[in-house]
Amino acid sequence: MQNHNTTMSDAATLTENELFEEFKNSEIVEYTSRGREQFRVSASDLLEPCCDFIEVDLRLEYIDHSSNSLSDHLETVEDELLGLLGNVRLARKAWEELKAERLILPEAPDFETTDRETYRAWERAANEAEKNPRYRQPESQEAA
Repeated sequence: MQNHNTTMSDAATLTENELFEEFKNSEIVEYTSRGREQFRVSASDLLEPCCDFIEVDLRLEYIDHSSNSLSDHLETVEDELLGLLGNVRLARKAWEELKAERLILPEAPDFETTDRETYRAWERAANEAEKNPRYRQPESQEAA
């Protein structure tokens, strides 16, 4: 019977919080459909709550009430909120991709040739890995 436990020691893996610290210090790169770099941004910059909309005073009584000024003000607030939402979406997408790429799961057995006990052992290990996920170190640190 094969052992379907994770083969890496805990010291060679990261928790989700440790992986997130690494993520915050990384860069997110978006590419065009042709593989050219479209833009590059620090993940921590996307997660910083220092957007212009925070400084926008939403209390309309302090604004000149001409219709253009009020409309411009509301449009500015909307644009800032949409920009922030775009940043959060980009960061979330990059975070989910990193987690999926580095998640450690036990290797699935060959279902056609595996006996019931081996399959159950794998299933238990896979369930445990989902409940308490561990993540691979970056490749540069694994070799060290």
